[in-house]
Amino acid sequence: MTEDHSLLNDYIKMKRLTPEEIENFPHKNVIVRALGMKDTVKVDTRYEVPELGDTYLLCSDGLAGPVTDAQIEEVLTNTAGDIKLAASRLIERANENGGPDNITAVLVRWTAA
Repeated sequence: MTEDHSLLNDYIKMKRLTPEEIENFPHKNVIVRALGMKDTVKVDTRYEVPELGDTYLLCSDGLAGPVTDAQIEEVLTNTAGDIKLAASRLIERANENGGPDNITAVLVRWTAA
């Protein structure tokens, strides 16, 4: 639901890198848009209508970098709806995959309308 505002993601969107170049990109952590960089910042907004049972993951690049989308989906699927366990397993997976940065994971489940 969000977009990575990094130099790497800008190059990916412009289709200027091969999969191998993406994997070995030396400036993965260069941020191109963040609070505090300028007097004003363009903020991405999006409106969603959650449905009963939807789960939202809010995480830092310390999780989203080392853990692939497929691995995140696998953890969420295999923890049978236990979001505390899922958050712990996601952090464990990020550490297992190298954990090169601070790791933050927050899972929120929509349970009522």
